[in-house]
Amino acid sequence: MKDLFSTRDTTALLQRVEKLTPETRARFGKMKVEQMLAHCAMFMELASGKRVIPRMVLGRIFSGAAKSIFLGDKPYPRGIPANRRLRVTDKRDFAVEKEKLTRLIVEFAEAGPEGVTRNPHFFFGRISPAEWSRGLYKHLDHHLSQFGV
Repeated sequence: MKDLFSTRDTTALLQRVEKLTPETRARFGKMKVEQMLAHCAMFMELASGKRVIPRMVLGRIFSGAAKSIFLGDKPYPRGIPANRRLRVTDKRDFAVEKEKLTRLIVEFAEAGPEGVTRNPHFFFGRISPAEWSRGLYKHLDHHLSQFGV
């Protein structure tokens, strides 16, 4: 499984982010490219502890079944709803959001397991640094694929 602690995997993701332009359109979903970049940056902030979202009741009930989707080999299905605190519906600046996401990916990869939050994931509860790294890769891959890169 690919992850953000792998230099090769991180480099490949960053190259995909670099291919995005303000004109890049989604193949599915409602977000614009700059909103997707902001959404992904927010998720990266969760992993580093810069953003905290309290545990969800549904997560306490269904986290076991859903964790295989988050960490498994199969791509995310389309249409999985985002936590309301990670939804981006307002207008954003493409260049600012692209730079921020790029910086957060690099910071996470360089910090390694020691830089991962000890806060529980809002849905899955306690997850290991390796699980964060795999989940982040998969989340980014899903959204970059959504935009055709």
